[in-house]
Amino acid sequence: MKRVLFLFLLLVGLIFLDLQLGSLLSPFLENGIQPNYHIFLVVLVALTSGEYDWALFYACLLIGAFWDIYILNVLGLNIILLPIFTLLASGVYKIKRFSFWRFCFLSVIFIFLFETSHFGVAQFLGWMSYSWDYFTVKILAPTLVVNLVVGVLLYPLFKRFLQRNRHLIVTNV
Repeated sequence: MKRVLFLFLLLVGLIFLDLQLGSLLSPFLENGIQPNYHIFLVVLVALTSGEYDWALFYACLLIGAFWDIYILNVLGLNIILLPIFTLLASGVYKIKRFSFWRFCFLSVIFIFLFETSHFGVAQFLGWMSYSWDYFTVKILAPTLVVNLVVGVLLYPLFKRFLQRNRHLIVTNV
């Protein structure tokens, strides 16, 4: 239970950081470019770097419910997506160990899936009037670039944090 609470609070804090970065940096962007900051997804990829952890699964269920209710006002999409992402990442890391390139690849893939699934559902429900072209050029591409740069810059911190705090994250140590 301590691990679930620790992971939940860590990821909620990162979600609020993501939202603040978005509102803080948006006035400096031009031509309708709207990157979304997903530091919490990048950290989630780093946290799944070992054996699958049920505490992380439960924390992702809570984070998914929190994101759906607090940000989207509709329960459903993230409560399913985030636990699936952690299952997929832990499966990849079981086959191949945690490395810089796998971390970057999984971060980009997860952010791509996260953004496109949200946009697809929002467009299907009529909540967005953007075209797929606009979304790809003005939102998705800048989002992938910004989060990849953040992930590359924070990778040494993730690695050090995982080595020092393994007992807080993985239950099977």
